[in-house]
Amino acid sequence: RCRLVQRRQDDPPERGQIIVLFAISFVVILAFAAMVIDLGVLRNNRQTLVNAMDSGALAGGYDLPVSSAGQATLEKLIDSTVAATYPGIAKSAYQITYRCVIGVDATGKPYISRDVPVVCNPQPSLGHAPVASDFTGAGPTRYSKCDPSKGDTCNTVVVTGATTTQFGFAGVLGIKNGSTGFQSAACSGPCGAQPT
Repeated sequence: RCRLVQRRQDDPPERGQIIVLFAISFVVILAFAAMVIDLGVLRNNRQTLVNAMDSGALAGGYDLPVSSAGQATLEKLIDSTVAATYPGIAKSAYQITYRCVIGVDATGKPYISRDVPVVCNPQPSLGHAPVASDFTGAGPTRYSKCDPSKGDTCNTVVVTGATTTQFGFAGVLGIKNGSTGFQSAACSGPCGAQPT
């Protein structure tokens, strides 16, 4: 037997509802894809940046301490190492800076007379003999900014980088890119410990 089912005239039409449900579901699926794929790409690019900054600082650390005579060679070595580790990174995406790192006594006072100029010497850029207030930091070391191009001798190199990753799927959510940054440092010599 066959039965004919008729709709009542006052029932709302149901045609087209599946399209609305599909559109909403599709946006949710793309949002999850954005989280999985785009955040995975961002995390991968961050790790590549971390590796590049670490390897650049480590390569520069081998030629420390540095003064104005060796600064260009040291920075060329860092540039080539960073470029080899993170292909395509722009030189403008990272910076190379220097510090003078010295130790402190039991009261937290920097060992200026013990460590300067034995391990590093920021005196030329300071314009005066270093004093305790020129050094900042916590723990067993203190540091001062150091600039080999001004005649300083620096025992620490700092490589700081930042990159932006363009997202593929997150554009659906209005998020076009993500940024990440990292800083790495290498020190040569006593680096705050008692010189031998």
